[in-house]
Amino acid sequence: MGLCWTFVALTCLGLCVTGQHTTATSAAHRIHALPGYSSPTDFDQFAGHLSLPSSNHSHQLFYWLLEKSSNATANQRDTSPLVLWLNGGPGCSSLTGLFTELGPFVVQPDLTLLRNPYAWNRHMNILFVESPLGVGFSAPRVSSSADYNDKFTAARLTEFLVEFIQAYPWYAGRDLYVTGESYAGMYIPHLVEQLLDHQRRHATTNDSQEDDFVQLKGFAIGNPITDHVIDNTAFLEYYYTHGMISIEAYTQVRQACNSTALMAQYSGIWATYNLSKHPCAEAVNAAMTEADTTHLNRYDIYADVCVESQLSTAPHQRHPVRRPSVHRGATGGPCVDKYTQAYLGQRSVQVAIHVLSDNSDTFPWRSCQDDITDDLYQRTMSVLPLYPKLLEHQQQLRVLIYSGDADSMVNFMGTQRWISTRDGLGLTVTNKWKAWFGPDKQLAGYTQAYDKGLTYSTVKGAGHMVPATRPLHALYMIECFVFGLEACQRLTYPVDSLEYLTGDTATFVSDDEDDEATPTTSLIQWWHFVTWYGVILVATVCCMAGIKRKAAAAQPRYAALNNAGMGKHPQYDSATS
Repeated sequence: MGLCWTFVALTCLGLCVTGQHTTATSAAHRIHALPGYSSPTDFDQFAGHLSLPSSNHSHQLFYWLLEKSSNATANQRDTSPLVLWLNGGPGCSSLTGLFTELGPFVVQPDLTLLRNPYAWNRHMNILFVESPLGVGFSAPRVSSSADYNDKFTAARLTEFLVEFIQAYPWYAGRDLYVTGESYAGMYIPHLVEQLLDHQRRHATTNDSQEDDFVQLKGFAIGNPITDHVIDNTAFLEYYYTHGMISIEAYTQVRQACNSTALMAQYSGIWATYNLSKHPCAEAVNAAMTEADTTHLNRYDIYADVCVESQLSTAPHQRHPVRRPSVHRGATGGPCVDKYTQAYLGQRSVQVAIHVLSDNSDTFPWRSCQDDITDDLYQRTMSVLPLYPKLLEHQQQLRVLIYSGDADSMVNFMGTQRWISTRDGLGLTVTNKWKAWFGPDKQLAGYTQAYDKGLTYSTVKGAGHMVPATRPLHALYMIECFVFGLEACQRLTYPVDSLEYLTGDTATFVSDDEDDEATPTTSLIQWWHFVTWYGVILVATVCCMAGIKRKAAAAQPRYAALNNAGMGKHPQYDSATS
């Protein structure tokens, strides 16, 4: 009888715990299975549209929520942070980041899904939102560019987060970290500003704000587009210092583009050097011709481009891709963007993630909307004026800016300048430039800390999309940022077989003097003993069985010898006679 009541109590407790994960929206948006992936998952995931009341619910942003691994305890699940991820563009979908960078799945050429061991939802809940309106599955498409800008996007994202907490109330009061890359360098400061204002207004009207909204703790941006002038003037300098253009071409550019304004106009992202006859434009165009940018992945200068023959039978046609090689080895490659687009374009997938009903027409999903990027969206020229407000806010936000050092488009030279120099923020160094190491004992990049809570780090060998080319180091970096250095040093990490050759799971162990990584335990593991004892046991059993078989086979022969009087030994027989 006691066991029966214990079972009932445990069942009720389980219902109470899991009951927090049920609202009408969350139940409707739960993903039960994904086409192309048949293995069980250890996390819950949800996807769908949330409509925005300010538009009379005509504006709908699409999201995909990956909850933290269920390997955690219930208490950990109740407090684990929420991390919002935004891709850039402007006009590129955050689902591209999910499938090619930091999500749990990578699309294969046959449109099946392979598990990504470096997914960020090990200890965090990751929320991908397709923003701004008109990107990916978010609707409607915007046809006018009058107010289609970063302030508009930030306002819609803030409203989305309010609606998200209504749909998933168990995230109220959680720590929030806003993360992203590229043009998210413009999105995120605008969004953080509005979130801080929202929290301030909310605090004056509601004493329980911690109970019904997220608590913004910080933001992290990779290879961030930040200031049009500073970013672009570092463009050709990077090309020259990385051996992609000659000293003659670089000298000609420096002479023809003899002002910062000219260099910013005709080089860098969205440059118009191929549309002008200005001497500066022609010099830049000549340098770009030398670099052969048609065959160069400018977002990761050491990565391959997507060759058309990898997608069809047409030979030798090459297309520069926005994203570099993904997860070295068998998990991805330079064409993974194309595979992702094909995968998300399938009807079965769109039904599974609640884009379509069974009878709807397939939605033409694209990773990036070129008309938004090139024409419709009103881009910000500099977000630097917002930073003092964000860095000096009373909440003392933590800020991580990081750069993959193989990205030529938004390179580390420009980023360092807008952080450190008087042309930018001019922050004061509090912890000088030094190397940092990943959990594989490898030098992962360099880092420097500044006042007002900002840290800058480079990631060695990574391109514009850092988690794609350095997944292990990116995972370690973001977990150290969110949980703190001491906490992440106690975590175990998956092994990148090209960097960590022992085959052991690794954990980061360090002291203040010499940071290095070591295996979590000694080289001789407990399971080594179990394996060898098992081998010895099996071998012993086999030997005993063999001996018995031989003995059984020999018995007739021994009997015949005994009968002939040849099987007796005089010494022993005399003793027993």
